[in-house]
Amino acid sequence: MDSDQDIKELLITKTDASRSDDENSPIDQVALTVPVTDDENSPIEQVALTVPVTDDENSPIEQVALTVPVTDDPSLPVFTFRTWTLGTLACFFLSFLNQFFGFRREPLSVTAISAQIAVVPLGHLMAATLTDRVFMIGKKWEFTLNPGKFNVKEHVLITIFASSGFGLWLGRGFPSLLGGARCYVVAAKSRPSIALQGTARNRGETKGRVNTKPVLPYNIYLQFCILCVSRLLVPNANITLLGMLGVSQFSYSTPVSPWFATANIAAGFAIFMYLIVPTAYTLNLYHARRFPIFSDGLFSSDGQKYNISAITDSNFHLDLEAYQRQGPLYLSTMFAMSYGIGFACLSATLVHVLLFHGSITAATFVCEYYNDQLQLPWWGVMLACVVAVSFTLPVGIIRATTNQAPALNVITEYIIGYIYPGYPIAVMLFKVYGNMSMKQAIFFLQDFKLGHYMKIPPRAMFLAQVLGTIIAAIVHLLTAWWLIETVPNICHRELLPPGSPWTCPGDHVFYDASVIWGLIGPRRIFGNLGHYSAINWFFLAGAIAPLVVWLAHKAFPDKPWIKLITMPVLLGALSEMPPATPVNYTSWVLVGFASGFVAYRYYRGWWTRHNYLLSGALDAGLAFMGVFLYLCLGMQHISLDWWGSNSDRCPLASCPSDSGVISKGCPIF
Repeated sequence: MDSDQDIKELLITKTDASRSDDENSPIDQVALTVPVTDDENSPIEQVALTVPVTDDENSPIEQVALTVPVTDDPSLPVFTFRTWTLGTLACFFLSFLNQFFGFRREPLSVTAISAQIAVVPLGHLMAATLTDRVFMIGKKWEFTLNPGKFNVKEHVLITIFASSGFGLWLGRGFPSLLGGARCYVVAAKSRPSIALQGTARNRGETKGRVNTKPVLPYNIYLQFCILCVSRLLVPNANITLLGMLGVSQFSYSTPVSPWFATANIAAGFAIFMYLIVPTAYTLNLYHARRFPIFSDGLFSSDGQKYNISAITDSNFHLDLEAYQRQGPLYLSTMFAMSYGIGFACLSATLVHVLLFHGSITAATFVCEYYNDQLQLPWWGVMLACVVAVSFTLPVGIIRATTNQAPALNVITEYIIGYIYPGYPIAVMLFKVYGNMSMKQAIFFLQDFKLGHYMKIPPRAMFLAQVLGTIIAAIVHLLTAWWLIETVPNICHRELLPPGSPWTCPGDHVFYDASVIWGLIGPRRIFGNLGHYSAINWFFLAGAIAPLVVWLAHKAFPDKPWIKLITMPVLLGALSEMPPATPVNYTSWVLVGFASGFVAYRYYRGWWTRHNYLLSGALDAGLAFMGVFLYLCLGMQHISLDWWGSNSDRCPLASCPSDSGVISKGCPIF
């Protein structure tokens, strides 16, 4: 429904996507630092800064042209002994670390960028020390431990191997159902990996001929500087110094997101946290003052914690008589409003993609051919797959253009909660198959896009993902089992000692959702039998919001900033709250403003050379620092007692303010 230029911003043309080696540019390196004359400049501003090739030799997408090489060497070995060894180790450690830190109060996401950096010296060390002897010469299984220099394709495949440490093999087949759409969307998250590949490769090739200052270490050092400065700007940080920039756990890497997406997130966060939630609390909507304003807990009508065990039978089903005695379940103001925002985000995603990208989506499908059940019955699994497949493309489009992915957890919970109420485990399973499989499909597409950019054979890609997923599944399970057996009272907040990091915030929210949507059911909370039924109007508000933006864009086509108002991003930014807290968003916006607005507008040369490297360095620096602090302090059971130990610096944030409500550790008003 938009112009050809709008389509160019979203899609990679088929000509570029399928370009053969003979059509590639003869230039060996990605021209990230090569100046061009004004006569050679591309009409696209960012391409003109760095790419000394004509438009027909490079991608029409400016960010892709900045980072993706246009040449390929098919003779480079891919599946080598180094790939198998380093890939397996990277996948093992990333799986262990992500599962390990996922149980902590400030969940830390150790991304594949960290492994990508760590394996560089190991790869070169193996290339320098291993024998180049060829074994089983002349036979089918002929191989060598050292086929030569550590090359870029080995490096990329190890990175993809490691990235499988983020999840299970759910949703891996969904991309094939999307037809040609899976090939043309731009994977923004892949560009930091490509930039790091270019840095590692170019340093080796240009040694002795150009300035080879270690740009990447400087950016890792910057991680520590920003942590210190951010502590002065936003004092409510935790004792591990990681909560401030641990935002990639919730909103993905800041420098990768375009500034308009960061601005949308900032606006959505400010409206929600400083307007909607305080207004609802002040007006005492749904008896809000009986409960903390910011909490992921479940409460009874008197402000006390809801006794879930009292309303479940021995089979984890709802006991209706016990539920009627216990009374209805209540949520904090923030928790209830966040579900409303989730409703709005769902409808906004569908309407936004239909209005702004509907013609592209339709054209893509037209032009391409391509013993005992655990509460959830077989048809529930099939329905979850249908939901996941239906939303993979619209969510993928939003992710490709903004680096943000609206969550599907609300709609999956709503559907199964209405169809199959009273079964909390069924809701958990349906949520995993319907929501997590869609997320994994998006990550799968992202890895394939990285392999496409770096000219990795598809079969090698697929095999690395299969093996990585199998390793990750085993390591995740064993790590969780080990922690449950070795950490006393893990996830039991009431029984943990003060300051313990093992609070499992994500698991608590997941459990609360199973009670709300499964055990009690949406009809008794958000339906005609519940007291939060008015929140369903958020569905309509979310559907209308993109329509208003689209009409304004058509009415004022000379105002390009109107089209940059992306309602799914503005609303979906809040999908991780809880367990995310305001400090995760404020620090994320600060870094995004510095990189996406200040650096891009006023220091364009620096942005061109270092922005995506900075993204990878921030992720890697955070991960390395998290592991370092745990090894030095956590394993020695050393805790720091200082002013930063106060996580929110607002004692009343976790207390009710209504008169007569008694809560442990809180004053009585």
